[in-house]
Amino acid sequence: MASASGNKSAWTARVTITVHDTIHQIVAGAVVSGTWTAARPEPGLYDCAGGTCSIVSASLKKRDNTATFTVRGITASGLSYSASQNHEPDGDSTGTAITIAKP
Repeated sequence: MASASGNKSAWTARVTITVHDTIHQIVAGAVVSGTWTAARPEPGLYDCAGGTCSIVSASLKKRDNTATFTVRGITASGLSYSASQNHEPDGDSTGTAITIAKP
């Protein structure tokens, strides 16, 4: 899921990620590694302690019409990550990358 908000000088993008295992059980304690194209080119680590996390971009410039968040990896105790199994329930992304338009 994704959303965007803004003001006269900048805007913010937000994605919500839910981490689950192969039988769709929520994975508590997962850490998502990912990057924002426009705001944070370096990877960030995001704690999805309850299985879901909301990841917010830094302030985006008005000239940036979109921002894309890409999942680079997920770590969780006792589990391995397979990007090929990423998916997204409402179909607005690949499950690996989502692009958010400026509001």
